[in-house]
Amino acid sequence: MTRSNDRISDELIKSLPKDIAVKYLNDLQVIREVVDGLGEHFDVLRNDPAAFQQIYEELSDRVHQLVHDYEDSLIRAGLYYDVRIYSAKPLSDAMKAHVLEKVEAQWGPHYLVKYVVDQSLIGGIRLEVGEAVFDATYKSRIDQILREV
Repeated sequence: MTRSNDRISDELIKSLPKDIAVKYLNDLQVIREVVDGLGEHFDVLRNDPAAFQQIYEELSDRVHQLVHDYEDSLIRAGLYYDVRIYSAKPLSDAMKAHVLEKVEAQWGPHYLVKYVVDQSLIGGIRLEVGEAVFDATYKSRIDQILREV
């Protein structure tokens, strides 16, 4: 199903003005949030809650996959950037805002961000935006010192 979704998403993005293609992702994300919220309403459907649970899980999986595939298509089309921020411990909201402010200044406001905690980094952050990498972790600095010795 993913390849089919990728192909459909790619064709949809090619056929739309860029600003509309980006807006569609926002719409899909809202739909995903609505589907996620359906899980709170299991009590209301007393006739066959197990069947509803199964339908809900399948719908949720499909919507999540659709949003993911569309995000990937926007990244491939160069309309969104894939941003990954690695740190040894979870970043504070203030630090997240600071890093994203720098990302937006350099690459623009359209990006998908994923935060990854990796304790092996010891401290600092590693920022990946597409192919660009900024590594200010203690681990990379220690590795650099060891290479130079």
